Amino acid sequence: MKTNLSILFCFALFLLTGCDDEDSFPHRSPDGMGSLVVDNHTYADLKVYLDGYLLYEVDDYDYEIADLNPGVYRIVIYDKDGYHSFREDIDIILGKLTVIRIEGFYNSTTFETKVYFN
Repeated sequence: MKTNLSILFCFALFLLTGCDDEDSFPHRSPDGMGSLVVDNHTYADLKVYLDGYLLYEVDDYDYEIADLNPGVYRIVIYDKDGYHSFREDIDIILGKLTVIRIEGFYNSTTFETKVYFN
């Protein structure tokens, strides 16, 4: 009986708390803006450039968020050693998070990435 109650309690706790959503970030874009999230899932520290200027650095297994005006930006992400990179034009959408998830190395010079809106 005690085992059944324990299992029932654990199941109820799971339903109440839900799963840990790895893609949710505790951030809301300010009015009139969108946000860029670089979510680093590698052992490399990253340098993030936006339209040619250093925006921020992201530590290994961490993320950084920047609030930006909506529009299209050129983003370049390098590991601090300069061996791997990601280059792309990205959209910053009003009221949304544009998330770039860096997951590993696609080949010897580029990161494996996933870009999505949250």
